Amino acid sequence: MVSLKAFCMVLNRKIMPVIKSYLAVRLVKELGFTQLEAARALGMKQSAVNYALTGKRKPKYYESVLGIPGLKNLLDDTVEDFRKGRVRNLDQCSICRSLFSRGLYKEVLNAVDEPIEEISRVGRL
Repeated sequence: MVSLKAFCMVLNRKIMPVIKSYLAVRLVKELGFTQLEAARALGMKQSAVNYALTGKRKPKYYESVLGIPGLKNLLDDTVEDFRKGRVRNLDQCSICRSLFSRGLYKEVLNAVDEPIEEISRVGRL
């Protein structure tokens, strides 16, 4: 019998580190955020922002997740929301809803080596 994992668990552990790292670089380089401001907005440590900027450390699935067609469009939209002041902090639930509404969740699961049939979609998305 297969036990199901909640999508949000996979999102939090495997996908969000990639998204946060990518967004940290964009917020600092394009929007002029300080490392500390970016860290606070994204819910990460300042040192993690520094690692993302210097390229010293990348999350495990960085290339495979960011290589998904359409995902960078979602992240570009998120950067634009920050630019226009529509958001001040990254909302993981909004990212999750966007992944489902844009039909990207299966590709993301595949990119992080999670079998789709073992994932449960929890909550009302």
